[in-house]
Amino acid sequence: MTIKLSPLVNMGVVVPNAKEAYRLLHFLFGAEKIQEDLSKFLSGDAAKVIHVGIGDVVLQYIEPIAKEGIWHNQMQEKGSGIHHLTYTVDNINTTVKEMEKKGIVPLSTIDIEWENLIKSDFTNPNASKLYIMNTMEKIGFHLALIEKPGRNSLVLPETRYITGSDKLIGDA
Repeated sequence: MTIKLSPLVNMGVVVPNAKEAYRLLHFLFGAEKIQEDLSKFLSGDAAKVIHVGIGDVVLQYIEPIAKEGIWHNQMQEKGSGIHHLTYTVDNINTTVKEMEKKGIVPLSTIDIEWENLIKSDFTNPNASKLYIMNTMEKIGFHLALIEKPGRNSLVLPETRYITGSDKLIGDA
């Protein structure tokens, strides 16, 4: 079975200081903070998160705060670098089962309460968990997978790039 992936949602990058990583890209290339409500929503006791748009890519800078967990472990074992690529899939349960058949198991699951960002009438109830699949040793990064957070009846303004902008961000 071939699993259909969405276009790239973001690249999760673990760094010791998310704010400084953003500032450097902003200074050098004109990168911009984007999706700030989502960044605040994802930030917490485990990590500080900043979404940065550069060109037509979203970098999800993750600064580990907790002294345990997947972000901290990567920083300790490998240092800064790409942790995961995030995609949406049509059916998360089917996708996870297919991957498990190939020996790929979840490294972590993260509960996502989209109702805090999207009116609950439009929230996809199957998109309540983000699965970070343990693929680092097989493909060089983990895959973060979730179903599309909004129901099909949710119509968002169309934009040209995943950053949410109709133009490229910065000089990338």
